[in-house]
Parts: sequence; structure tokens; C-alpha cells
Amino acid sequence: MGTANGRKSIFITGAASGMGRETARLFREKGWFIGGDDVNADGLRALCERFGYTHEDVARKVGKSRSTVTEALSIASIPDSIREICRASEITSKSLLLQIVRQPDDESMRVMAEQIASEGLTRDGARKARRAFIDPTGASEPYVYRYEAPGREFKVEVKFKKSNISAEELFDALNAAAQNIDDAI
Repeated sequence: MGTANGRKSIFITGAASGMGRETARLFREKGWFIGGDDVNADGLRALCERFGYTHEDVARKVGKSRSTVTEALSIASIPDSIREICRASEITSKSLLLQIVRQPDDESMRVMAEQIASEGLTRDGARKARRAFIDPTGASEPYVYRYEAPGREFKVEVKFKKSNISAEELFDALNAAAQNIDDAI
């Protein structure tokens, strides 16, 4: 306990749920400044709803980045029926849950969760499946040229914005890079 801006202050761990939340509520009602810590996604959502905090406010309160809080709150928005699929399939990885919640609708989330479970997808596999769902033709997948020297002493990778290129476009890109070497070294 201490003071913050002339007000009594307290830091409470687990402030988003259970006894921690009740304790925070009681101190807040008495005018105390509350510092809280909780990375439970549902708990973070409760802080936003109960106290009207923005994602930035919550991030400052729990000592996390705004993007971490936003991702956790996104995960908390997964519908209960899809959460149950994730629980039953032991899909607990944050990166996989984010791929699920980034689907455009509940049915797409369900399909993605079931695909992750049935195929045992990793983060990269789920990302690829999500891209395929969004663009089934794969037309937006950029073309990447890769070269590795025979002795493996170096690699070169050139990524294009478009999915199909000609040999001439590849040559022009490599030539432009080669001409720029003096500036880089």
C-alpha cells in the first residue's frame, strides 16, 4: 500500500476475477487507486466492461503491451461453442487461438478450430489454412525466389509483391539489388 496522486493506493494480483476482483472493487468503492495484475483474457474483458477501461488503460494497469491486451481480449470474444471445441481438442496456444478468432464469422471459426484439431496444425499450418480460406486461389501469396550457395556460405531471398513473375522480372530485381551493393557495404 502507498499513495498515488494523493490517494491511497494498492496493487492487487489476480484483479480481474474471483477474490482479487472483489478486493479491487471494494477498495475502488472506498476511493483507493487500484493497481492490478491479471492476464486472464476473460478477466481483462471484465476490467474493460466493469470500469470502462480502454485496451491502453488495461495495458498500463497490468504492465503489458496494448497489443498483448488486445490479443487476449480478442481470444476472450471466441463464442462459447467454439471455446468448447478448443478445450476438447486441447487447443490452448495463443497463436492458434488468434488464427481462430481472426476468422470472419462464427462458422468459419468453428471450421478453423476443427481443422486445427483434426490435422494437428501448428501456428504456421493454421496461418496457411487461414490464408487459403480467405483466398482459396492462393493468388495473393507472394512469389519468393530463394538461392543457397553450394557450400551454404550464403543465401539470397527475393520476395515479390505479386504471385507470378517472369524470368525477366526476376533478373531485373536481382540486377537492381546487385547495383545497390556499393551503397550497402
